[in-house]
Amino acid sequence: MPFTNTYLFISSGYDLMWGLLCVLSMILLFIFSKFLIAVLLMILGFSCSIITYISFTKLIGYEIKLDNHINNIFYSTYSVGVLFLTITYIVYHKLREEKTKQKTLEILGRSIAHNLTLPLSIGLMSAELIEKALENNNLENIKKYTKNLRECNKQAIHDIDIMLSSIKIDNFEKPKDWKQYSVIKCVNDALNKYYMNEEQQQRVSFLNRNTPKKDFVFTGSNTLLCHVIFNLLKNAFKYAGNEAKIEIFINDTNLHIKDNGNGMNKKLFAKLFQKYATTEGYGIGLNFCKEAMRKMGGDIICNSTKGKGTEFILTFDH
Repeated sequence: MPFTNTYLFISSGYDLMWGLLCVLSMILLFIFSKFLIAVLLMILGFSCSIITYISFTKLIGYEIKLDNHINNIFYSTYSVGVLFLTITYIVYHKLREEKTKQKTLEILGRSIAHNLTLPLSIGLMSAELIEKALENNNLENIKKYTKNLRECNKQAIHDIDIMLSSIKIDNFEKPKDWKQYSVIKCVNDALNKYYMNEEQQQRVSFLNRNTPKKDFVFTGSNTLLCHVIFNLLKNAFKYAGNEAKIEIFINDTNLHIKDNGNGMNKKLFAKLFQKYATTEGYGIGLNFCKEAMRKMGGDIICNSTKGKGTEFILTFDH
């Protein structure tokens, strides 16, 4: 578009109509493509059209003459072409939008069903145990099972919140708790809020290495970082293996969450952070983690070797 319109604008002796069409083509270029690509195409089109015009007129001595009849034909052809292109783009965009919505709802529903199976099972088991404890008038067990039921439901709510947040992250607005935080405080908050049974608690360690650890401050959301840590812990408990140890530690201004479990194969690792990758349960949550860290000025990196464990590194903006 920029090449053809610019060349015809120059060839027509800077006709006003071709000038307007040239401007219109630039606007359409920015609508139909990404900003940087549109800028590059515009610069390339302008440059090539000027070089082509100079080559024809100065070097070869040939120049295209556009009279009123030719202009009228080109105007009509161009208008029809622009109309067709616009309608095609709108229809394509709408169809893709509907398909994306349908796929998002499908994955969200499947993820909610998958993630709620465990807490619902625990809830049913806890209810049965509470009934038995009531029959035996065992108040101590009633308190214990009620606490487990409450913590399990709380974790289920956190899981749903993460999945819903992953849908909204593209239209991100800063949460109300956006400010400076100590990373150690945020990790401790996340570990205190995340429901873990006694066996899981023994498998997780925080700041347990011999090398010196220094806290650092980042600008972002405590809630958002807690959701990221929740998701990484949940995946580690599910896929690293029952015997895997999970270590959380700080190195410079990076937060590491590392396990010595099963690791990932190359096929899964290649599409780990893709939005709709759902192989073995990964995907929507890790895409949320990636986007959440980027919104806070950082990133998330994964290193994994099959059979040797997985490490997630959360980087923060200095």
